[in-house]
Amino acid sequence: MKHPALVPLRQELVADLEGRVLEIGFGTGLNLPHYSPQLGSLEVLEPISTMLDQAAGRIEESPLAVKFYQGEAEDLPFEAESFDAVISAWTMCSIQNLHQALADIRRILKPTGEFRFVEHGRSASPQLAWWQDRLTPINRVVAMGCHLNRDFFVSIEKAGFELERRDLLVMPGVPRLVAPTYQGIARPKGEGA
Repeated sequence: MKHPALVPLRQELVADLEGRVLEIGFGTGLNLPHYSPQLGSLEVLEPISTMLDQAAGRIEESPLAVKFYQGEAEDLPFEAESFDAVISAWTMCSIQNLHQALADIRRILKPTGEFRFVEHGRSASPQLAWWQDRLTPINRVVAMGCHLNRDFFVSIEKAGFELERRDLLVMPGVPRLVAPTYQGIARPKGEGA
Protein backbone atom coordinates (compact mmCIF):
# COMPACT_ATOMS: atom_id res chain seq x y z
CA MET A 1 0.00 0.00 0.00
CA LYS A 2 3.07 2.25 -0.26
CA HIS A 3 2.72 2.60 -4.03
CA PRO A 4 3.30 6.26 -5.02
CA ALA A 5 0.17 6.22 -7.19
CA LEU A 6 -1.93 5.86 -4.02
CA VAL A 7 -0.66 9.11 -2.48
CA PRO A 8 -3.31 11.30 -4.20
CA LEU A 9 -6.05 9.03 -2.84
CA ARG A 10 -4.62 9.35 0.68
CA GLN A 11 -4.30 13.14 0.34
CA GLU A 12 -7.87 13.51 -0.84
CA LEU A 13 -9.13 11.26 1.94
CA VAL A 14 -7.80 13.29 4.87
CA ALA A 15 -6.42 16.69 3.83
CA ASP A 16 -9.32 19.03 4.69
CA LEU A 17 -10.68 17.38 7.84
CA GLU A 18 -11.56 19.36 10.94
CA GLY A 19 -12.67 18.57 14.46
CA ARG A 20 -12.34 15.24 16.23
CA VAL A 21 -11.18 12.53 13.80
CA LEU A 22 -10.78 8.77 14.20
CA GLU A 23 -8.80 6.67 11.75
CA ILE A 24 -9.66 2.97 11.84
CA GLY A 25 -6.90 0.57 10.87
CA PHE A 26 -4.06 3.06 11.29
CA GLY A 27 -1.44 0.45 10.38
CA THR A 28 1.98 2.00 9.82
CA GLY A 29 0.56 5.51 9.57
CA LEU A 30 0.77 6.03 5.80
CA ASN A 31 -2.08 8.58 5.90
CA LEU A 32 -0.52 10.62 8.70
CA PRO A 33 1.61 13.00 6.56
CA HIS A 34 -1.49 14.02 4.61
CA TYR A 35 -3.60 15.33 7.50
CA SER A 36 -3.75 19.09 7.90
CA PRO A 37 -1.50 20.34 10.72
CA GLN A 38 -4.48 22.47 11.80
CA LEU A 39 -6.37 19.31 12.77
CA GLY A 40 -4.75 19.52 16.19
CA SER A 41 -5.20 15.92 17.28
CA LEU A 42 -6.00 12.59 15.75
CA GLU A 43 -7.25 9.41 17.38
CA VAL A 44 -6.36 6.11 15.76
CA LEU A 45 -7.54 2.54 16.27
CA GLU A 46 -5.46 -0.47 15.30
CA PRO A 47 -6.04 -4.13 16.26
CA ILE A 48 -2.36 -5.13 15.95
CA SER A 49 -0.27 -3.55 18.72
CA THR A 50 3.04 -3.98 16.90
CA MET A 51 1.83 -1.60 14.19
CA LEU A 52 2.37 1.28 16.62
CA ASP A 53 6.08 0.44 16.66
CA GLN A 54 6.16 0.50 12.87
CA ALA A 55 4.31 3.83 12.80
CA ALA A 56 6.49 5.45 15.49
CA GLY A 57 8.72 7.35 13.04
CA ARG A 58 5.76 8.89 11.20
CA ILE A 59 4.10 9.81 14.51
CA GLU A 60 7.32 11.49 15.71
CA GLU A 61 7.60 13.53 12.51
CA SER A 62 3.96 14.62 12.56
CA PRO A 63 2.88 17.98 13.99
CA LEU A 64 -0.32 16.24 15.17
CA ALA A 65 -0.88 14.76 18.58
CA VAL A 66 -1.84 11.13 17.88
CA LYS A 67 -3.79 9.16 20.48
CA PHE A 68 -3.53 5.41 19.90
CA TYR A 69 -6.13 2.79 20.86
CA GLN A 70 -5.71 -0.92 20.36
CA GLY A 71 -8.99 -2.57 19.45
CA GLU A 72 -11.41 -3.85 16.86
CA ALA A 73 -13.71 -1.77 14.66
CA GLU A 74 -16.69 -3.89 15.71
CA ASP A 75 -16.42 -2.62 19.29
CA LEU A 76 -15.32 1.02 19.27
CA PRO A 77 -14.51 2.34 22.77
CA PHE A 78 -16.07 5.77 22.25
CA GLU A 79 -19.26 7.57 23.23
CA ALA A 80 -22.10 7.99 20.76
CA GLU A 81 -22.03 11.01 18.45
CA SER A 82 -18.52 12.03 19.51
CA PHE A 83 -16.57 12.26 16.20
CA ASP A 84 -16.72 14.70 13.32
CA ALA A 85 -15.16 12.20 10.92
CA VAL A 86 -14.12 8.56 10.76
CA ILE A 87 -11.53 7.48 8.19
CA SER A 88 -10.84 4.05 6.73
CA ALA A 89 -8.17 3.35 4.11
CA TRP A 90 -7.82 -0.20 2.81
CA THR A 91 -9.01 -1.58 6.16
CA MET A 92 -12.64 -2.69 5.88
CA CYS A 93 -11.80 -5.71 3.72
CA SER A 94 -10.24 -7.48 6.70
CA ILE A 95 -12.88 -6.70 9.32
CA GLN A 96 -14.62 -9.91 10.37
CA ASN A 97 -18.09 -8.46 11.02
CA LEU A 98 -18.36 -5.57 8.58
CA HIS A 99 -22.02 -4.83 9.40
CA GLN A 100 -21.25 -4.45 13.11
CA ALA A 101 -18.22 -2.25 12.41
CA LEU A 102 -20.23 0.06 10.16
CA ALA A 103 -23.04 0.23 12.75
CA ASP A 104 -20.50 1.23 15.41
CA ILE A 105 -18.95 3.85 13.13
CA ARG A 106 -22.42 5.29 12.59
CA ARG A 107 -23.01 5.26 16.35
CA ILE A 108 -19.90 7.32 17.16
CA LEU A 109 -20.33 9.86 14.36
CA LYS A 110 -22.07 13.14 15.08
CA PRO A 111 -25.31 13.54 13.07
CA THR A 112 -23.41 15.95 10.80
CA GLY A 113 -20.27 13.77 10.74
CA GLU A 114 -18.84 11.94 7.79
CA PHE A 115 -17.36 8.53 7.13
CA ARG A 116 -14.63 8.79 4.49
CA PHE A 117 -13.22 5.66 2.94
CA VAL A 118 -11.06 4.22 0.22
CA GLU A 119 -11.24 0.42 0.04
CA HIS A 120 -10.59 -2.30 -2.49
CA GLY A 121 -13.56 -4.53 -3.20
CA ARG A 122 -15.88 -6.28 -5.61
CA SER A 123 -15.28 -5.64 -9.29
CA ALA A 124 -18.00 -4.32 -11.60
CA SER A 125 -16.74 -6.85 -14.14
CA PRO A 126 -18.73 -10.11 -13.78
CA GLN A 127 -15.72 -12.19 -14.85
CA LEU A 128 -13.38 -10.60 -12.33
CA ALA A 129 -16.06 -10.72 -9.58
CA TRP A 130 -16.46 -14.45 -10.28
CA TRP A 131 -12.75 -14.96 -9.59
CA GLN A 132 -12.91 -12.75 -6.51
CA ASP A 133 -15.75 -14.89 -5.11
CA ARG A 134 -13.78 -18.10 -5.65
CA LEU A 135 -10.47 -16.79 -4.31
CA THR A 136 -11.77 -14.88 -1.27
CA PRO A 137 -11.81 -17.97 1.04
CA ILE A 138 -8.13 -18.60 0.27
CA ASN A 139 -7.22 -14.91 0.42
CA ARG A 140 -8.83 -14.56 3.86
CA VAL A 141 -6.41 -17.20 5.16
CA VAL A 142 -3.25 -15.86 3.53
CA ALA A 143 -3.96 -12.09 3.73
CA MET A 144 -5.07 -11.38 7.31
CA GLY A 145 -8.80 -11.91 6.69
CA CYS A 146 -9.01 -9.82 3.51
CA HIS A 147 -12.25 -10.22 1.54
CA LEU A 148 -11.70 -9.49 -2.15
CA ASN A 149 -15.39 -9.39 -3.01
CA ARG A 150 -17.19 -6.90 -0.73
CA ASP A 151 -19.45 -4.29 -2.31
CA PHE A 152 -18.81 -1.40 0.07
CA PHE A 153 -21.46 0.93 -1.33
CA VAL A 154 -24.19 -1.63 -0.62
CA SER A 155 -22.78 -2.45 2.84
CA ILE A 156 -22.49 1.21 3.82
CA GLU A 157 -26.05 2.01 2.75
CA LYS A 158 -27.41 -1.04 4.59
CA ALA A 159 -25.68 0.21 7.76
CA GLY A 160 -27.75 3.41 7.78
CA PHE A 161 -25.54 5.78 5.84
CA GLU A 162 -26.34 7.99 2.90
CA LEU A 163 -23.59 8.09 0.29
CA GLU A 164 -22.80 11.70 -0.46
CA ARG A 165 -20.04 10.72 -2.84
CA ARG A 166 -19.22 7.40 -4.48
CA ASP A 167 -16.50 6.58 -6.96
CA LEU A 168 -15.46 3.18 -8.25
CA LEU A 169 -11.85 3.42 -9.41
CA VAL A 170 -9.13 1.06 -10.56
CA MET A 171 -6.17 1.18 -8.18
CA PRO A 172 -2.92 1.44 -10.15
CA GLY A 173 0.10 -0.74 -9.59
CA VAL A 174 -1.67 -3.72 -8.01
CA PRO A 175 -3.01 -7.08 -9.29
CA ARG A 176 -6.41 -6.92 -11.01
CA LEU A 177 -8.08 -8.93 -8.23
CA VAL A 178 -7.50 -6.12 -5.74
CA ALA A 179 -7.58 -3.16 -8.15
CA PRO A 180 -11.32 -2.28 -7.92
CA THR A 181 -11.39 0.58 -5.41
CA TYR A 182 -14.36 2.12 -3.64
CA GLN A 183 -13.91 5.73 -2.62
CA GLY A 184 -16.50 7.90 -0.99
CA ILE A 185 -18.03 9.98 1.74
CA ALA A 186 -21.05 8.81 3.69
CA ARG A 187 -23.15 10.51 6.36
CA PRO A 188 -25.46 8.97 8.93
CA LYS A 189 -29.06 8.98 7.74
CA GLY A 190 -31.33 11.03 9.96
CA GLU A 191 -33.80 9.36 12.29
CA GLY A 192 -36.76 8.09 10.32
CA ALA A 193 -34.88 8.34 7.03
